[in-house]
Amino acid sequence: MPREIQAQDIPVNYDEAKIPAYTLPDPLRSADGKKITTKEEWSKEQRPFLLQLYKENVYGKFPRPPPEIHFKTLSIDSLALGGKATRKQIRISFNAADSLSYIDVLLYTPASSRKPAPVCLGLNFKGNHAASSDPGI
Repeated sequence: MPREIQAQDIPVNYDEAKIPAYTLPDPLRSADGKKITTKEEWSKEQRPFLLQLYKENVYGKFPRPPPEIHFKTLSIDSLALGGKATRKQIRISFNAADSLSYIDVLLYTPASSRKPAPVCLGLNFKGNHAASSDPGI
């Protein structure tokens, strides 16, 4: 059984009245206070600076692809959901020697469809058994 890693509980504020007063920075003023007045200054200085701030503080960097990716089919049930779907459970791991670092994918596809079907992807941190009451999971 893989160990469960639980993130810290971070309090969430839904009350705007609890937010202290603040002033958003002027996007047309550089970090050193210089006023951005030309298209060239925006393109060459300020825009890259602001994009870097977003990368560092909001979105993060896109990780490099892992050196190894392994796929293992854990189960297939072609009679899932009363025969309306095929259920597949697939394990994706990034290191063949590490049995604790993996992602389990739960995939239902229409049983009657012979062509590609839309897919909805959802993340959960409790395991696929928590996403559905299907006893085959």
